[in-house]
Amino acid sequence: MAIPFQSFDTLVTNQVTAIQASSDQNIDFNTGTVELAIVQAQAAMGIWLEFIFNAVLALARAQTSTGTDLDSWMAQFMFYRLPGSPSSGNCTFSRTVTTSIAQINVGVLVSTVDFSAQFMVIPDPSNPNYNAGAQAYILNTGVSSTLAKVICTTTGTIGNVDANTISVFTSPVLGINSVTNALPFVNGKNIESDAAFRARFVLYINSLSKAVLMAYAYVISSIPQITRYNVVENTSFGGAPQAGYVYVVIDDGTGSPPPDLLTTAYNAIQTVRGLAILNDVFAPIATSVNISVDLTISPFVTQATITDLLTKAFVEYINNYPFNQNVPYSKFYEIIYDVSPGNILNATNLLINGATLDLIGSNNIAFIIGTITIGYI
Repeated sequence: MAIPFQSFDTLVTNQVTAIQASSDQNIDFNTGTVELAIVQAQAAMGIWLEFIFNAVLALARAQTSTGTDLDSWMAQFMFYRLPGSPSSGNCTFSRTVTTSIAQINVGVLVSTVDFSAQFMVIPDPSNPNYNAGAQAYILNTGVSSTLAKVICTTTGTIGNVDANTISVFTSPVLGINSVTNALPFVNGKNIESDAAFRARFVLYINSLSKAVLMAYAYVISSIPQITRYNVVENTSFGGAPQAGYVYVVIDDGTGSPPPDLLTTAYNAIQTVRGLAILNDVFAPIATSVNISVDLTISPFVTQATITDLLTKAFVEYINNYPFNQNVPYSKFYEIIYDVSPGNILNATNLLINGATLDLIGSNNIAFIIGTITIGYI
């Protein structure tokens, strides 16, 4: 129920009107009179009470509480806001002299050219150049470059950087001349917003019956590193019917979530699964999306600017695309023209994986950006 608050002037006017109507004599409420001072003092008290009522109303419900007040409201249910997560991705480390072995150790620090975001090299067992014993990425003789996984040292979207902006070594790497990120990083997340916190609370409440779709959705969505997921029931990962079986496919925006994230997700769904229900958690089948297009652009913008904007837009769209949904071919035209309104005059020869067809999604496919080739006419 909304409380009808009134302004200071309205409170004064209403009091004067009521008092005058109750008296058979004319009362002087002109500026400087004691009568007006009394009325104004009462109006000021009314404004203070309105403020108190408004504060209590805001704190009384999750829908109206914000910030730390919303946190304390949710804490009554042992429900807590999700922290942010740092962005991560691959950087290419290169050298010009390849006559000896070189290595990039875990813990090496690199940053953007403006030093706004710093990244640290971390292990990646799936990388063939990573040596777990040495805790380093090894470049053998004759090898000029390698990919190495890095993670932002600061949580949040500050680590979501454009392509080719990570180029500075902030700790020395013997024998390595340059570093860069070929693709933007887009998987950094800020601390959960009030709106997202409230929306997840609805999932939480609906999950309390346990062993239902909402329960699986709640525990998976509560893991900050997971950017997209799909819950599939009564079907094996290979697509065969399997009654009483549930599996979840998760991704962290890279198409190859690390084993520890799979384990975290698996342990989470055990807290809500029904008795005798079998379940698993899988990494997705990463499917590359290769884009090529020819553009005619305005003379008021550079090719490099458009390339950077489009690359980031394509990565954000594809690497967060939901499971089990087709990707419309026409959507890519929308992204192209919207990325810099008025500056892209024409887009032709658009091919997605060499064709002009929609991309067909499935339960297990996670679309991941591949090559982006932009020609200028």
